[in-house]
Amino acid sequence: MSGRGFIARHEPSVITPGPDGSKPLSYPILVQPVLGRHCVRHHEVALSAEDMDRLIPWMDANALFYGTFKPEDQARQLKGERIEGPELN
Repeated sequence: MSGRGFIARHEPSVITPGPDGSKPLSYPILVQPVLGRHCVRHHEVALSAEDMDRLIPWMDANALFYGTFKPEDQARQLKGERIEGPELN
């Protein structure tokens, strides 16, 4: 085996943006539409790949309902509006 590792021999992967509502995370935009379509209260459902792409980021992040702690942005998200992501310092 050569001295080059696996990573050095491969091109970097292209990062693709997540689904709508994933930056910042927004339960009303990202998750609620999936749950609303499938009425998951008492039924087992088979989710599409697109639906799974919306639910998995939410579960993986163990996210809060809102993607922000600012009350004014929380009110906007509750109405299904998009907000800017958090400021990074």
